[in-house]
Amino acid sequence: VSTLGNPGTFLPAANPASPAAGAVTGAYITGGVVGGSPGLGDLDCALAASQHRQSFPTPLAGSPLVGSALESFGCLYDFSPFFALVGEEERALFHVSGEYEMSDSVQMYGEFAYSNQEFGRGNSLFPLVRFPFIPIDNPGLVNDLNRRNALAGAANPALAGVLDPTAGNVVGATFFGRVLGYTPESTGGPLRPVDTDTRQDADTYRAVLGFRGDLPFGEDWEFDGSITASKRDDYARNTDTIQQNLVQGLNGFGGPRCDPARGTAGVGDCEYYNPFFSAFFAPDGSPQTDPTLTNSSELLNWMVGEIITNTRTEQQVFDFVASGTLAHLWNDLPVGMAVGVQYRKDEVTFDADTISNSFGYSFIFGSEDFAGEEEVTAAFIEFAIPIGERIDVQLAGRYEDFEELDDSSFDPKLTVLWRATDDLNIRASTGTSFRAGSLVQRFGVSTQLINIADPFSGAGLAFRPEITRGAPGLKPEEAFVWNVGLSWAPSDGLLDGFALDLDYYDYQYDDLIARPGAADLIALDIASRCPQGLNADPTDGIPDCGVQADGVTIAFDPAGGPGLPDQVIRDAAGNYLRSEPTFANAQELQTSGMDMTFRYEWSTQDFGYWTTELTASWTREYEITDQFGASTDGVGKRNANTVIGRSLPEWRANLSLGWQLGRHSAFGMIRYIDEYVDDQPLTSGGQCVGSCLRATLIGQPLLQRNVDDFTTLDLQYTYEMPAWGFQAEGSRITIGGNNVTNEKPPQINFDGAFDPFVHDPRGAVWYARYTMNL
Repeated sequence: VSTLGNPGTFLPAANPASPAAGAVTGAYITGGVVGGSPGLGDLDCALAASQHRQSFPTPLAGSPLVGSALESFGCLYDFSPFFALVGEEERALFHVSGEYEMSDSVQMYGEFAYSNQEFGRGNSLFPLVRFPFIPIDNPGLVNDLNRRNALAGAANPALAGVLDPTAGNVVGATFFGRVLGYTPESTGGPLRPVDTDTRQDADTYRAVLGFRGDLPFGEDWEFDGSITASKRDDYARNTDTIQQNLVQGLNGFGGPRCDPARGTAGVGDCEYYNPFFSAFFAPDGSPQTDPTLTNSSELLNWMVGEIITNTRTEQQVFDFVASGTLAHLWNDLPVGMAVGVQYRKDEVTFDADTISNSFGYSFIFGSEDFAGEEEVTAAFIEFAIPIGERIDVQLAGRYEDFEELDDSSFDPKLTVLWRATDDLNIRASTGTSFRAGSLVQRFGVSTQLINIADPFSGAGLAFRPEITRGAPGLKPEEAFVWNVGLSWAPSDGLLDGFALDLDYYDYQYDDLIARPGAADLIALDIASRCPQGLNADPTDGIPDCGVQADGVTIAFDPAGGPGLPDQVIRDAAGNYLRSEPTFANAQELQTSGMDMTFRYEWSTQDFGYWTTELTASWTREYEITDQFGASTDGVGKRNANTVIGRSLPEWRANLSLGWQLGRHSAFGMIRYIDEYVDDQPLTSGGQCVGSCLRATLIGQPLLQRNVDDFTTLDLQYTYEMPAWGFQAEGSRITIGGNNVTNEKPPQINFDGAFDPFVHDPRGAVWYARYTMNL
């Protein structure tokens, strides 16, 4: 649910020279609140709601808003009907491989693969977050104010005559909404003539040419060398409002053929854009016929631009590996050895449309083109050493050199396997590893919208751009890893058929690549500007160290700092515009836990072969240390307020039962996900967000902070068919379902109201499959 829709909301601007300016101010302050700012809802909210539940009337019948300070909250907009949990997708795949025996000891091989993926889904047009100003001569605003004054005596006597544009009391209004709203069903019609669907198209190519065979020295020595080349082209298309065209349209200079320098507002090729719902319908619900109020499809298509991005990633790899027996130990057991070298080159280019490059969109803002490449040279060596009949040791080391980083890494690994008895194996390993930053993290520029508030300027919760920039000098992430485990499978006695696997792991990551979040940057910026903190002024509620009531004056503490001008971007008055974080090696993570598998198999003479298995994962520790040195224990939490954390239930488990008799087999699995804490605040800046807002609006209690556990059941039956005609033995028919009881995932405070990293919201999914052997 959004407060920015069409119908939308407007904030009247009083004429300071008018005697009624104070009355205007008082009228709209008591009229309601939208996004932290006072405002008045479009008069046709209820009309839109009667046509489709996507827009809500003001107020909602039976909701706690009736009679409250939020009764005139504005026009609320449910954009979820535009989106699909699973969008339309088509895939085409082609693969061919071949081998050629060049001699008795050398073989040439190769392969080529191609895939095309096309994806599309519906999308509502994005809201306007660079809130535009509607001038008083805009016909839509004049019509709305006149209608409101005509009804003011009955609806709100305080507005009678106050919002009269002819008296000069109002000079315009700020619009909170979006250019297109209403229903997804009306796409292509008079209400939604603009194509706002999201589309993606990707082509992937991969080719391999290699040689393998025997080496003419040593014992059992073989080689394998290959060259691999791959390329992926991604095309993405979305839509957003072009801010400059929107402003021109509101001022009467809209349209592709209008010349603002020579034309006249609202005359000829120059059109006014009417942001009110009166552009679609008359007050009685009939289609709008007044040509001064309607918006032409040509105007709307001119105001809405296509966000086009093309991304190409390429990789070339040369690999050579040789392996064989190095020597024999005193016990005549062979020592195996493998050595190899690799050269790898990665490239990425990103190209966006011209308007994106100039940051000209209202919501998405824009993005910059970028390109980057990395060349890596690597070598490894590995030994397999049998220490007696029951102990195997593996020693390995890998060296990588990053040319563009001017850095290198060497990582050793030790693995020991002890076959203590015929039924019991004990294993352990330790080593280090690393991961270099991606080309996007080092060279890229990406834009996303963050729902954020700024206490310094008194700005309420709203979407604002966050432009993340890569850091070419990022060091690789490093990790120290160790684990111990055992496998036990008794071969006789009462436990014959039972098997147990236990593995305990411990990972410590250093120099994790992360970017500070907008909220963290704003907090640091304010701390620098206001070392004594933000203290609310009891007279006007505006922080003492921040933008004052006149919206211009900034009271800096003499001992204060300059803020973070390179990462928190403000205008001359101190109002927050956007954040520009940079990737950095900043964070640490310590995690440990245990993976467990219990399995039992048994056979019966009349009822077939049975297997049951319990697999479980337990997370003991997930300690995150952020870039400011603060530590968080993330086990059993959503970790919504951390940069690198993810939702992490303490326990996950699957219990399965399988059966086979002749040509029939069946399988069932119970999947369990433990409960965890949703640590995303239910309110931000004093306002409800996400599904919390929707729950309040429809009169339901606020969502609980605990995310309930989630259990589902999967079932499957398979019949193996006999040979028949050209169908060979082994052909199968399978039917089954996932989450067959149609369990709904627990709700959380997030768009869509579910956790996409943990739960599947699709409910029951049924399938049928036929596999033919020829």
